[in-house]
Amino acid sequence: MKAIVYAGLLRLSVEDTPVPEPKPGQVLVRLKSAGICGSDVNYIKGEFQYSKIPIIPGHEGAGVVEIAEDSSELREGDRVVINYVSSCGECEYCKIRRDNLCNNVELIGFDRDGTWAEYIIVSEKSLMKLPDNISFEEGAISGCALVTPFHAIKISRLSPGESVAIIGLGGVGINAVPIARMMGASKIIGVDIHSPKLEVARKYGADLVVNPLETDPVEVVKEETGGVDVSFEFVGSINTILQALKITKKGGRVVLVGLTRSSLTLPLPDLLFNEKTIITSIDHTREDLKELLGLMERRALNFQNSISGVVDIAQVPKIIDEMVSGRYSGLRTVIRF
Repeated sequence: MKAIVYAGLLRLSVEDTPVPEPKPGQVLVRLKSAGICGSDVNYIKGEFQYSKIPIIPGHEGAGVVEIAEDSSELREGDRVVINYVSSCGECEYCKIRRDNLCNNVELIGFDRDGTWAEYIIVSEKSLMKLPDNISFEEGAISGCALVTPFHAIKISRLSPGESVAIIGLGGVGINAVPIARMMGASKIIGVDIHSPKLEVARKYGADLVVNPLETDPVEVVKEETGGVDVSFEFVGSINTILQALKITKKGGRVVLVGLTRSSLTLPLPDLLFNEKTIITSIDHTREDLKELLGLMERRALNFQNSISGVVDIAQVPKIIDEMVSGRYSGLRTVIRF
């Protein structure tokens, strides 16, 4: 099979590798589509470390079952989504359906070979059936780009009528806009330095968009709302985290989603005297993904504007080079096999 192989810092290549053979309890999936996520780039750049090298990266994927055990509920030809958060199902967190915090979690594409290949082997519990009316491309990005903001908004306890600011409208943050709208946000403000992303946010229902290179978002948000009830930070930058704190009103919540290795000195008087809450959000639960796919199947949510390009596997190193260098201007590029 064709696969992208990571062999060390910024070293990616397209290689012919053996099709993996499933062991007992595993399913062989022929991938139809896979997403290219900013988190993958963070690892490729060495900001975070893979558990093994060489590795096939990629954690977003959808395809069809090629081989499954007779005892499996899955059958050859079933359309499936990869749930990259491979949890044990037995620890204290799995038992209370917080499997994103599993004590024994393995992340597909980071700890084990991932989705940037024509085939992948995974356990049955790492698969979820993909409804027939959802494309493989949307199915692939549902496993991270869509379900990550879905999880973040759920744990923010967003109530109908509350105002929202979304800082960072990239491949993940952009999808918080339609989700927040569906969940009843009264006013949605999108913040990003890239004008095309602001335009997509408008299409998805943002009431106001702000480019920090042109206007101070703190001033705009305070003038428009006096401060939002909930702010979401999808960048992972100290500056934008502090920005999120400033634009959140008394008693509001700040949800941190963007990955970062930085440490932050918190403005404690602002937090303490104004009862602001900081919530951190990581990955998603299996229940989140199931619920999201149900909403997509019923067309309560539509993410067609979130895919900005489709490439074949040979073009992946070029896309990664653009993302590493800052020349990439898209939202989510997907690989089609």
